[in-house]
Amino acid sequence: LKNVRAPVAILEPSEPDFAGGHGWIHWHFVRAMRKAVAKQAIPFDVIGDREAGDASVLSKYPCIVFPMASVVSEEHDRALMEAAKHGTTVVLDDYATNSYPNCVKVASRYKNHPGLLPKTAGGPLLDWYTNRIDELRAKLSSFSSCDGGEGYTFEKEDNGVRYVMVVNNKRKAREEGGGVLLTFCTNAWYRPYCAPQHITTTIRNVPEGAAIYEFNGGGKVEEWKSGKAEGRKSGKVEEWKIGRDFAAAKAVVYCVYPEPLRAPELSVSRLTSSVLNLSVKILTKSGKPAPSRTVLRVKVTDPEGRVTDESGDYEAVGGRCEIPIRFADGDPESGLFSKWKAEVTDLVTGESETVRF
Repeated sequence: LKNVRAPVAILEPSEPDFAGGHGWIHWHFVRAMRKAVAKQAIPFDVIGDREAGDASVLSKYPCIVFPMASVVSEEHDRALMEAAKHGTTVVLDDYATNSYPNCVKVASRYKNHPGLLPKTAGGPLLDWYTNRIDELRAKLSSFSSCDGGEGYTFEKEDNGVRYVMVVNNKRKAREEGGGVLLTFCTNAWYRPYCAPQHITTTIRNVPEGAAIYEFNGGGKVEEWKSGKAEGRKSGKVEEWKIGRDFAAAKAVVYCVYPEPLRAPELSVSRLTSSVLNLSVKILTKSGKPAPSRTVLRVKVTDPEGRVTDESGDYEAVGGRCEIPIRFADGDPESGLFSKWKAEVTDLVTGESETVRF
């Protein structure tokens, strides 16, 4: 699955590292800048040599952070200049030797002391970046109320289906009974005991007639009996706000399909004398094969009720999945009142169907 394009990119071509003469300082400085960007939980991409010279790629980002740009190749410089002319904001630090239209310089420089690094390297960038959070968040297609130190939201896309992943990262403070380890570790980022919280996730640009499911048990969010999901229509698209309680360290995936999915359709055919084929179809409401992929939980039992080796999780791609069921010598045969059974559950919709054979 490919990531939905982030509004921010960190440019990391190889020439500042190998030709800049900074040695291992470059490694530490760049990661301090990464941490400053990540702290606000706005998704970002990291761009290396392969795409750093492509102006059509760079110009798609509203903001590009280029740390320690003391040496820049002509190819990368031209691409960055072209992106800046088309409106991309280029953020540089004290090491930069070039300048670009629409450029911002932050006073960041490495200090030879680990404790000073976050403050002197990432601190000025974080200060500038914090003032642009609302502007950058407006460009996101999904985000959550807890984004930052207490949670994260990521989005991927495949063949018209969006997968919005929300992670509860809230940690117990030492005074909240976080455990004996916290007595010795007071850093906020190292709290191994997690805590529950309520998270509201906003999903924008949902097409009219689309369906949102919570993967693995949540079902269709519009039909929730607990929690809260509501949509606000604007033209032919909707903005959904989905609120639910998250257990400690829980993560959920919201699946946005262009239209609702039907329950699985099952059929069994014989391939050989000892092998049957369980065919599973996942169709949309209009009868088309479901786009992208879904995960199926399959439970096959013999006439005596024993779970067989074919049971497990399977992937349905493009709405199809074929599962061979192999019989061994001595397996019980189906009778008039006792047959083999396959139960298939679509973990996206929660819908289940059973077939006997």
